[in-house]
Amino acid sequence: MTPYELSFLIHIRTSPLRFPLAGTELYENVVFCFEETGVIEKAEDTESGWQLTKLGVAWLEVILHVPMPKTCFVDYAGNVVAGV
Repeated sequence: MTPYELSFLIHIRTSPLRFPLAGTELYENVVFCFEETGVIEKAEDTESGWQLTKLGVAWLEVILHVPMPKTCFVDYAGNVVAGV
């Protein structure tokens, strides 16, 4: 998932307004892919025209709950040396 796609999903989930970067070829491609895969659906009651489906909400929640990686140092044998 690209930062653009993540930004789009978060925007659709949190705002009824038109996506600020709408109107580009990239936007059209992202909308097409997300609609085809069932992540978004048309919504007549929002300015953006889109809303997340149940699948889209679940997918976004999973993505947002991925823990940040932790830095650690590993020696040549694969043993963690520091940073845990």
